Amino acid sequence: MTRALMDIFNGKDQNSTIMAAWISEVNDQGAKLQWSVAGAEPKSYTVEVDGKVVLQEVTGMACEIPVKDLTKGNHTVKITANDVHTYYALSETEYDELPEKPLPVNVNLALKI
Repeated sequence: MTRALMDIFNGKDQNSTIMAAWISEVNDQGAKLQWSVAGAEPKSYTVEVDGKVVLQEVTGMACEIPVKDLTKGNHTVKITANDVHTYYALSETEYDELPEKPLPVNVNLALKI
């Protein structure tokens, strides 16, 4: 992530977007998600739970997803930034090698109900 941030903030890469996201609160009604981006601003965001789209065309940097219909246990929330891309995979274990083709900008979060 350091390389991506340095390239974006130093102007070496003016086309990529990177995103960080987190779950700020979970209650009986919903899970509040928040995120921030560096680089090109996305047009909107799409939110999926376990591979199913639950929100589309989200604008802003936060939303709440309903949880009342989710089973108890672990779920995967995926936030995708629309109409932007990145050249940084942001691996937790590997140094980012820049690919030839751009990658989608998304973050997966673990949600426990």
